[in-house]
Amino acid sequence: MLNQRKVLWLPSLLSGGVLALGWMVVGGLMSCDSTAKFNLPDTKFQEVQVVSTFPAVIDGNTITRVCGVPLDGSAPVVPNGMEFNVAFVSTDRKHPACAHDRDLAIKEGELIELTRVKTTAPAPTVGPNNFKLHMDCLSPYAPATGDAACGTSLAGTDLYGAAVKYEKVADRCDPNRSDTWLNVAVVVDHTGSISGLVDAKTELEDLPAIVDLPSSISANTKSDPFNARITAATTFLDSLNDLDRAIAYYFDEDSSTGLSVACSDSRKCIGGTRDSEKCSTSADCPGGDCFDDLSLTNDTFENLPFKGCSDNQQLHCFGRIANREPYMKLGLDIKAKLKGEGRAPLWQALEEGYTFMTGSAADCNAGVTRNRAMVILTDGPDTCTDSENFNYTDLTGSAKCRVQCANAQINYEALRKQMDQDGWPVQLHFIQFQSPAHKAPDARMQELACRSGGTFQFINSENFSKLNPTDYTTLTTAMSRVRNVLSGSWRVGFTHSAMSAGDIVAPGAMMAVQGNLQFVNPKFASLDAAYSGSNNWRFGFTGQEDRRLLFRRACAAATDCGGSAECAANWCTGGGLCQAAAAQDQVPCSAGRCCSGTCSAKCDKCSGLPTD
Repeated sequence: MLNQRKVLWLPSLLSGGVLALGWMVVGGLMSCDSTAKFNLPDTKFQEVQVVSTFPAVIDGNTITRVCGVPLDGSAPVVPNGMEFNVAFVSTDRKHPACAHDRDLAIKEGELIELTRVKTTAPAPTVGPNNFKLHMDCLSPYAPATGDAACGTSLAGTDLYGAAVKYEKVADRCDPNRSDTWLNVAVVVDHTGSISGLVDAKTELEDLPAIVDLPSSISANTKSDPFNARITAATTFLDSLNDLDRAIAYYFDEDSSTGLSVACSDSRKCIGGTRDSEKCSTSADCPGGDCFDDLSLTNDTFENLPFKGCSDNQQLHCFGRIANREPYMKLGLDIKAKLKGEGRAPLWQALEEGYTFMTGSAADCNAGVTRNRAMVILTDGPDTCTDSENFNYTDLTGSAKCRVQCANAQINYEALRKQMDQDGWPVQLHFIQFQSPAHKAPDARMQELACRSGGTFQFINSENFSKLNPTDYTTLTTAMSRVRNVLSGSWRVGFTHSAMSAGDIVAPGAMMAVQGNLQFVNPKFASLDAAYSGSNNWRFGFTGQEDRRLLFRRACAAATDCGGSAECAANWCTGGGLCQAAAAQDQVPCSAGRCCSGTCSAKCDKCSGLPTD
């Protein structure tokens, strides 16, 4: 008897969807099975998300970010365009290699609608001309609450991409390859401004254990009245894959090192035969139920600040999401949510977490050598070192000089130098929302995000209703955008003469671009639904949210700002921004401290006011 073979003719899965013949032998010495089925992946585009933008030099198909003044002392680089970070987001993956693969980001070479998404020959499906940028406005940043007339001649400009590349961090999850697993640190703000513990007159974060609190701590003094940053952080942890590894931190001035590990298993039975005993789930509490224990009495994990790695505290809390996520989420909920105090030692906290992620201290890295990222949610700049407004008046009316926080041993310049010497091994993704005292985007966060290959998002949360928690879900949306670029992102470059002309995008200027960016390719029919069902491809105003993309072209010296001397009027700040007024006293400068508009070896006063 002749062998009977079933031959299935399939569309080839080669790039471009070019048809070819294929066959599968599925039978032997048996009759044909007419019920046999062959399931092909039919994943589609769900969203195209624009995350952030940076100035760039675009040369052919090479895109190089211009993040600030060169750190090697060479001449400043003049950008000729912008790089946009774009995430292609798919519908659920039909046949993931890893169980519970929650990474919906479309990577170079993957199949969407039976067509490969790729920039390489033959038959590339992603090219520069597939991207169309519509600019409603590109102008110096100023707070706004809705569409307004553009102050430049660029309104309504349409551009097509000049370059595109996929910047890979890690391949899609493979249970047999540790190099495909992500290693992520989530860092959340736990300072006084979060809880409304601020000076009543200046709205600056007050010192820990301050006695003279605002007469009423209302929602208006809290930068995060609904603890949306905690919801955003825990939702982000939920979106990681089971094999990804993570650790959660929070920072404040109350900790001796600025940074604490958010990790806890503090739960206890309420009622029943095991009342007040430690539990994990309700099944542990016959006749009662298992609840979070805010007293931390039953906390196995130390309620202590970061102490290095020798105490094993971090190593105990760092690990696979499948094993550690409940402890991180509980730690964020009962340790990092309430009772935030003091100022923000942001740079010290980042240095401590960075040390763990890079393994630059003994026994710290726990095998972390690749695919590293830190995601930071904060309501403003570091307020413990250079960027603090050290001059303030307290509630008694007395003029005082603030001093550097005791736990702030590293400043921005030192942290940047350390990361640069290490070659920027950890991507930094910043989400900055506003506080009553700090409403401007922070140029230093932008620079670290840019240099590290990360992203920066700014949220105008002070325009949100303090009575409407829905407005604050914006933080969760911003975190989801970060999730979609963790393992890689599509970098699209657009050139425009305005970037180098100096009249619109001048050195030292904080810029805002408003508009939308579309990926257009008729091979992907699902793109129409992706654009109609989401606004993440737009960057403008949606309700109360200002989603304009912000970037800054750094100044190098006072002359870039029209000034003549460091610290004097029209000077260049340490963050690379031009400032019209003279620098405040005590701001660091090349010779020491700014004092009455000049750079001096020291400054023993606060704008002419007596010291503490």
